[in-house]
Amino acid sequence: MKLETSLEDLESIDLPHYNWMKLLECLGQDLDNPDLSVKVSLRFILENNGLDDAILSLRAFPELAKPAAWFALFCAENVRYLMKDERSTKALDVARRHLLGDATRQEAQEAATGAFLATYKRVKNLGAASTAYSAVRTAWFYTSRDLWCEEVLSTARWARGEANNAQAAQKTQDIIKTQYVIYKIQKKVSEAERTAQEAEFKRMLDCIESGQEYKI
Repeated sequence: MKLETSLEDLESIDLPHYNWMKLLECLGQDLDNPDLSVKVSLRFILENNGLDDAILSLRAFPELAKPAAWFALFCAENVRYLMKDERSTKALDVARRHLLGDATRQEAQEAATGAFLATYKRVKNLGAASTAYSAVRTAWFYTSRDLWCEEVLSTARWARGEANNAQAAQKTQDIIKTQYVIYKIQKKVSEAERTAQEAEFKRMLDCIESGQEYKI
């Protein structure tokens, strides 16, 4: 199964203007008058525009909603250890069960509500709680094309941000606490988390293209 779509379909999903121009340039297209019939693969978008644009481009691949929900769960599971409220971890468990067909949409909805309430209680762990909330919402909404792409992207971004905050707080305890040092640590952790997410996204593409079921 080759995961590709036309520029016309991609234009309709409203990528940020700069990112759209970058994609056209990578394809060798006329920036003012591109050939919208040209086909482009999801892997090409990932490699040239990056992970966030690849996730947004999933809108053009509605058949990938469930694999994308599994990917969102992967991102959330990576920061499970930072989740201090059991409602957040329960949300991940329910999301997994729902994707496996062992939990109803009602259970997923209730878990999402619990995870949402946890974001209010755990101000210091807002990122972790929000990651869980977005992940279970992705599982809950994966049948709705208008919602699940945004939830996948939110999950990935929350996970990166929470990993940043946790690592920066831990590593600056015994060193000079300057904004520059914190920035350097956050940048390094963010890159590591993004690299892990990109590797998993590629594994998802590999599974789908080879006809295998993708899940974590």
